[in-house]
Amino acid sequence: MRRLHVIPTNDFSIHNAQDTCWCHPTETSQSIFVHNAEDCREAKERATGTGCPYKEWVIIGESVKP
Repeated sequence: MRRLHVIPTNDFSIHNAQDTCWCHPTETSQSIFVHNAEDCREAKERATGTGCPYKEWVIIGESVKP
């Protein structure tokens, strides 16, 4: 089984590619977890419809035993 994690880069704190990360990631669909940025960039992106410069996201795969 594989989970995908959408993790913010250049955030204030380091994230773990696990569903137990300190940021309490949201499972948006089966096996896809979106992590919450400490700098609140996702709220800004939703409000403006544009990304923040130098504030990007990366997708990391996590292998999990079934």
